[in-house]
Amino acid sequence: MAQASAGRAPDQVGFTPVTHAAAQAVEREVSELVAKGQVQIFAYPAVALKLGTLLRRDNVGIAEVSRVISADPALAGAVLRLANSATYNRGSTGATTLTDAVGRVGLKAVHQIALAAGLGQEVCQTGPLQELRLLCWRWAVSSAILCQQLAARREVEAGVAFLGGLLHTFGKAVAVSAMEQVLKARPRALSLPQSEWLAIVEARHRQLGILVARRWNLPAVVRAALLDSAVESDDLPTRGLVELCQLADRVIREVESKPSVGASDLERVPGFFDYEEIELVATLVPRLPSAIHALLEAPPPPAARTAAKAEAPVSVVEKPPSLLGGSVRELDLSVVQFTAKRRIEYRGVQAAEDALVLSGAQPMQTNNIVRLELAQSAGPFCPWVRVASCEPGQGGYSIVVVPFALGREDRLRWDQVVRGGG
Repeated sequence: MAQASAGRAPDQVGFTPVTHAAAQAVEREVSELVAKGQVQIFAYPAVALKLGTLLRRDNVGIAEVSRVISADPALAGAVLRLANSATYNRGSTGATTLTDAVGRVGLKAVHQIALAAGLGQEVCQTGPLQELRLLCWRWAVSSAILCQQLAARREVEAGVAFLGGLLHTFGKAVAVSAMEQVLKARPRALSLPQSEWLAIVEARHRQLGILVARRWNLPAVVRAALLDSAVESDDLPTRGLVELCQLADRVIREVESKPSVGASDLERVPGFFDYEEIELVATLVPRLPSAIHALLEAPPPPAARTAAKAEAPVSVVEKPPSLLGGSVRELDLSVVQFTAKRRIEYRGVQAAEDALVLSGAQPMQTNNIVRLELAQSAGPFCPWVRVASCEPGQGGYSIVVVPFALGREDRLRWDQVVRGGG
């Protein structure tokens, strides 16, 4: 079974403290960067800023907003993908034009998507800790979607809920980037377990969240959620948003720690208003992967595409000896990954209870969420999976994937695959 720590959610009890001497040194150097004002803070995406200004007008329409979005191909693609994701597309008809997509998600939501897609491009660029930035960003996007969908029941404005959910732990992504700044200045490469890197993130992300809040001049209600998710306030909107962010973090912990999350799992999560809210989240969880994927699949900016032609930075996150546990079964399974531009073929070569080992010529990004098509006698099975590891192997790459946010039926199909049925 894949180790649960590989997907541990933010702000939860159980993070390993910074104990490794090298990690403690990195933490001190990050603190020094903060004290000197030398931490690189991500810029607020220009297109999101432009859309925010545009949407404050009373007479703005879908066509005008669509024209602004169409000037940014990456954002246009993200809006189309999200409009056709399970979160927004509850029917059988997909949005084929940008105007249709904007109409489906709504004008206010487009601004939120522009912010998430723009920040995602910056946060998830290539680097030695890219897989950790991707992990932190996945938590942020999941939180944003959960908060937005629950906002009405908490009397929180949906746009504020999305922004608060997205940014309330944004200091984590900034912390990872700060650690990369430290690594660049070091004469020797440093490799640590993921738990140690994340311990540094936990120790410093609130301090960095303060810098983000100041730099971006965020609304007071969002600053409260970003600076301290445990803050107590007499202001009802602020307290409502903070409690919503706290609940989202707990739900994400469940989603990241097990292949499938249902109402019975969520009943043990504190902070829900009632069972109706539990059932709502239970139906929402299987829709999360398509929304996360829609916001993370945007192509990198030109600078990143140019840099990608050079040798990719070597990851400095140590991998455990094995991500498989329990009984391991050999298999020969046809597997296809569909991307925006092509289909990539792999072979499934091993299966454990909650993991598949794939072999193929193309790598996958660790901690990314991808959808696979598994060839089964009962028909193709297309689960969402998280890439737990990707290592060079004989004639290609050996990739371990684990199921992510499966619905009940998909969980049954997954069990058939790993047990050799179906």
